[in-house]
Amino acid sequence: MFVDRNNIKSNIIVNNGNATSAKNITQIRELLGIKASDNLVNARYVLVVEGGDDVIALKSLLSAMSEPIAKAINNNFLVIEAIGGAGNLSYKLTLLSNSLCLYHSFLDYDEAGREAFEKAKNDGLISLKNNTFVTCNGATNTEFEDCLDVGVYEESIQSEFGVNINSPKFRNNSKWSDRVKSVFLDQGKPWNNKIEAKVKYVVADAISEDPLNALNVHKRNSVDALITSLEALINS
Repeated sequence: MFVDRNNIKSNIIVNNGNATSAKNITQIRELLGIKASDNLVNARYVLVVEGGDDVIALKSLLSAMSEPIAKAINNNFLVIEAIGGAGNLSYKLTLLSNSLCLYHSFLDYDEAGREAFEKAKNDGLISLKNNTFVTCNGATNTEFEDCLDVGVYEESIQSEFGVNINSPKFRNNSKWSDRVKSVFLDQGKPWNNKIEAKVKYVVADAISEDPLNALNVHKRNSVDALITSLEALINS
């Protein structure tokens, strides 16, 4: 709790009668006996997202859209970590705080995401400043895929599942996964959590292949806001 994570060199290490400024976060972690996971050994910043598919898509997307973020990711200073569902947010943030990581979360704006944020906020783990919700104008509940351009991934869904996403069932203000579910069922395909997860990974792979064209120009506001927040975090 006494470590200054914003300015690493302001932390003074006293060893064998000599006082020197800390060189990096790894040195401080070793001194305090903190066992960071392999993925976080050199990480100073962490972007917390809900699923592994979000990691795939956002790593390509953010790197393509921001040079500072791309550099931080390539140097492993910024790591994108999935929590396996919004309900695990508080637990994950506690681990990251104990590992001396500065973090920002990117959550779906649905019931699960809002509840997870409120719990983490009440636990003193998060604030409005270090969280960005996925929001789209006119929609009550939204998720990351709602920000994406359908044209970038519709062919991949057609090829993998035999489903044409260009359907009236897909064009409404429900959140993305609910709209995709309607299309699948309408076209005689089953739908469950496992299929939903696979569809999201197919979409993430398509986005990683064409990140510069991945965003819907009318619904990209949340991702743009996320980039602004991450660049401010990295430059702080």
